Amino acid sequence: MNPVVHKFGGVALANAEAMRHAIQIVAERRVGGAVIVVSAMGGVTDALLEIARLASRRKRAATKRAIAALRARHHSAAAELTTDPKLAAKLE
Repeated sequence: MNPVVHKFGGVALANAEAMRHAIQIVAERRVGGAVIVVSAMGGVTDALLEIARLASRRKRAATKRAIAALRARHHSAAAELTTDPKLAAKLE
């Protein structure tokens, strides 16, 4: 049997709740093999482009704030998805 291919990105990975939904879709459709392809969380590509734009204009403080905000967003999603206290502690 051919594997089922699932591709998620953007809005489908916008936050922890959306990621849980993507996981549920894959779990409910597990037959034979599965290939799961994921891309950036919603808005991340735009945020990275903005960080690059700020950095190219030498706006150091704004670049640092944008990086911190993007890092916080990823940490927040990871913390929400993590049930293992040891892994959660590593995120802090």
